[in-house]
Amino acid sequence: MNNNINNTLFENCKDYYHHYDCNATEIKEFYESSMSEKSNKAIYLIKNILTINRKQETYKYLEQLNNIENAIIPLKFQRDHVIHTLNCFLLGIYINEYFFSQNTISKVNIFQWKLASLFHDIGYQLQIADRLISNFKKNIAEVNIKLDINFNLDKIFSILIDNNLITLNNNINSLDLIQTTLNNWGLKIKVKKEFNKMKQNGYICHGIISSLLLLKTLDELYHKYNPERLNNQTDWNQRFFDEDIVSACSAIFTHNLKEESFKNSKINPNKMNLLFLLKLSDILQEWERPKNNLDNGNPPDLFEIDIKQDKIYFRTKVEGLIDILKNQISPYFDENYIEIVPI
Repeated sequence: MNNNINNTLFENCKDYYHHYDCNATEIKEFYESSMSEKSNKAIYLIKNILTINRKQETYKYLEQLNNIENAIIPLKFQRDHVIHTLNCFLLGIYINEYFFSQNTISKVNIFQWKLASLFHDIGYQLQIADRLISNFKKNIAEVNIKLDINFNLDKIFSILIDNNLITLNNNINSLDLIQTTLNNWGLKIKVKKEFNKMKQNGYICHGIISSLLLLKTLDELYHKYNPERLNNQTDWNQRFFDEDIVSACSAIFTHNLKEESFKNSKINPNKMNLLFLLKLSDILQEWERPKNNLDNGNPPDLFEIDIKQDKIYFRTKVEGLIDILKNQISPYFDENYIEIVPI
């Protein structure tokens, strides 16, 4: 492996991978594989990572997302989210094991990190559909102007999020569960307000949808394998749902909200280490993400990462990216834990 960010992550984390149910040899093969092979290898690895928790069937959401993204490559408005998902997971291991431990911050629970990192983008399938519909409506509107006619397509093509999505078994509202978690984290975000704003404005926030879809799916699996929701000695212990699954889904719900949602409270790793890890990993993971005219994305040798004492130093050679990353980070975090600098 060449000297690049993938090599840095692998060499520093290879002795920790087994704690995260990863095989170091397979991770190395993933890093060294060509971009044409990477998405299928990512899906294979994700399925294996989830198997020990008996949640492996949920990987099909990512498999379907991969199929959709491959199908719309010619449209040139979409970038990869499947390779990105696994790279986020692996980047988060490095930050979790080195930055958190060096700064007396509680490390993120491994099961929570698996769920939050590997499923934070599964709702992109709806966001893609929403963008396609928006483009179609724009084109029809232009035709209407030329023909001097008018009819409104908003009601015809509006994507309705049914209340069934937020209703769990035993008539529990998933938004209430997420709100309780955000309250415990000290985030002043109104969950139902964010959800209703998305519906009323007619746009799809993939973070909100990913969160609710994962929570609904896992709730149904719990209803199937532990219908009485007992705290038993199985993989479907209700405590895992209440503590780990709801926390992961709360981080996913929040990670893509716009910066105005964080005006009254920022992301503090001492209070919400899972959300901090997800948001930061999602922002920093900019290499090997095919997009627009970059079929293979930016190569990993244009990036490096290092942790010294209380700071993460993220370095890049990509022109213009430093300012972009700084602008993405500053509205969300309440202290300067990271430096974005040129190589």
